[in-house]
Amino acid sequence: MAKVLKLVNVMIIFLALVLVAMNVNADVINCTQDSDCQSIGCLSHLKPKCTMLGFFFNAFVGICECDQVM
Repeated sequence: MAKVLKLVNVMIIFLALVLVAMNVNADVINCTQDSDCQSIGCLSHLKPKCTMLGFFFNAFVGICECDQVM
């Protein structure tokens, strides 16, 4: 009986983790300059910034993220 209860608890925890992982906002916005990132919402003390990942197919490619204002 205890093994069945433990199995049920493990299944509930696993299902909860799967549901949380499915609801993560994983939108990635590609950019080449900071002005491409104005559509992402940052907190008031942060500003949108294009972080360069590298040089691919003869163009710089980056992703948008929120960075602290200095």
